[in-house]
Amino acid sequence: MKHINALPKGRHAQAAYRHLLAAIKERRQARFGQDAMRNLRESLEPLAGAPTAQLSPLFGGLEPPSGGWRASVRQPETHAHSKPAMAVIIHWRVG
Repeated sequence: MKHINALPKGRHAQAAYRHLLAAIKERRQARFGQDAMRNLRESLEPLAGAPTAQLSPLFGGLEPPSGGWRASVRQPETHAHSKPAMAVIIHWRVG
């Protein structure tokens, strides 16, 4: 089994991403209120569903039209927010 570890730039990007998410969440809660944000999240979670192609209703909207350029691109098996802390990491060391 191979393990993947973030390099220093990757760890820095991870920390920056987490900090940015926390700041955005704080600003939204201050602007709209904690109850409104909780209600919005609870309303949207069923739409997102599980982070897999088989269990998420969102994946149906990602199906590209046949004949278009996107039809030739491999489709993801999980959506971007299944592992949000990893979404911006591009500096990796495999070992």
